[in-house]
Amino acid sequence: MDVLNEIAEPTTPALRLAHIAQAHPHLAETIAQHPNAYPELVSWAQDVRSAQEAQWTDLVVSDVSKSVASHRRGSTALA
Repeated sequence: MDVLNEIAEPTTPALRLAHIAQAHPHLAETIAQHPNAYPELVSWAQDVRSAQEAQWTDLVVSDVSKSVASHRRGSTALA
């Protein structure tokens, strides 16, 4: 059975959910919504999501900063 089917199955045991979460952290939010997800697993999933959001924010800010710096260099060169 593939992991998405296991997560969708309401009888999947909490221990199996933990193993899936460890191997597939990108599924943390989905796993946290499972009826057998225990509080520590839900908390871990929230931490994973926060870390992913922070990483995404850092990437966006970095890309914007590079774009602004590049634009400024181009503007200075034209002035």
